[in-house]
Amino acid sequence: FRSVGRTIVIKVRYADFTTLTKRRTLDFPIANQEEILRISEEIFDSLGETNKGVRLLGITLTNLEDKVGE
Repeated sequence: FRSVGRTIVIKVRYADFTTLTKRRTLDFPIANQEEILRISEEIFDSLGETNKGVRLLGITLTNLEDKVGE
């Protein structure tokens, strides 16, 4: 059993405990780790620069589906 997902979510909690969550839903399902990381970096970069230290960084793949063909 292997799943693919359509939505990549990142959660960033800064040193002062403020938390931001941002997501991107794709038109196609994805499972490739390198591609998930690349898109996650794009989402993170879109948050803008900050001088706050990062306390927590989470990446989640949602909108899961069964992978067809395996």
